[in-house]
Amino acid sequence: MKITWLGESGFILDDGKTSVLLDPYWSDALGERRADRHRLLPVKQEWLERNYDLVLFTHAHIDHTDPQTVQMLLGRQPRLMFAGPPSSHAVLKDCPCFFELYEGAKVTLGAFAIRALPAIHSDRYALGYEIVHEGKTLYFSGDTALLCDLAARVPHQPDAAFLCFNAGVGKNMNAQDAAVLAERIDARLVIPFHYGILPGGVTPEELEALLMKQQRPCFTPAYGETFEV
Repeated sequence: MKITWLGESGFILDDGKTSVLLDPYWSDALGERRADRHRLLPVKQEWLERNYDLVLFTHAHIDHTDPQTVQMLLGRQPRLMFAGPPSSHAVLKDCPCFFELYEGAKVTLGAFAIRALPAIHSDRYALGYEIVHEGKTLYFSGDTALLCDLAARVPHQPDAAFLCFNAGVGKNMNAQDAAVLAERIDARLVIPFHYGILPGGVTPEELEALLMKQQRPCFTPAYGETFEV
């Protein structure tokens, strides 16, 4: 399986037969609302020209569930499947094929086994995801704080933990929280995200240093980089 980081919280997971898109933000919707929130990097045309089998959302905030991006996708694939929490569905109420997910819900698509997990965020319906593919377990935290015994409710020893972090505002983990979660779940590899294409965000150096003290592998992809775990 190949994974491409789209900046912020967006990822493509593709095994050559099935392609899953997670939290794409391809518009400049935030910049249209606030002059200090214009995206810093352009969307790669190749992302817009490929086909997807499923689009997953973690929560309803516009940099995760973006109606403009959804319209781009539907313009190419009118019957594309979308899935996510009811808060995302409420934003995309006219979306023709949307499946609401709650904690514990499971979706199987090709070789991908997806399970909805808890996330503790300002959107009370926010989710993370466990994605198992050919024996490898990936944990995507979604936007979440390190509260409510989160570490006990998500996969332990995942092959890769994709951990969202910022400065710790808006019910999100900061670098210290993300490092603590990585240690508690004994992640074999940490891939930090939620930065890169919007102004004023964090950079991964602090989290990388904390993980180095744990002797825990960390990989920080470049914008648009495709990799395997």
